[in-house]
Amino acid sequence: MPHNLAALQNSIQITHRYLDTDLSYFDQRSSNEGFLFLLFYFTLFVSDITPKFFAIDNIDASLNPRLCRRLMQELVQLAKKHDKQVIITTPGLFHSD
Repeated sequence: MPHNLAALQNSIQITHRYLDTDLSYFDQRSSNEGFLFLLFYFTLFVSDITPKFFAIDNIDASLNPRLCRRLMQELVQLAKKHDKQVIITTPGLFHSD
């Protein structure tokens, strides 16, 4: 556990394949907003205390398009597995001809 946490604080140890070999992990305080959103979304879908029906607004915020596409694929599978129904909104992109 990092030494600068309060007694009741928890830390998540995050590793990454491109992380410098001198650094074995970093914690959530050093992660970006996109990672924290992903962690939150996955938690919503697998938690027993999350309602069976809920909504997520602007799910693509802080995520690049490729990651967002992969997120949707994973969340569909988790929704099926954990019996969740979700309304998801996104501003989307509109093309004019």
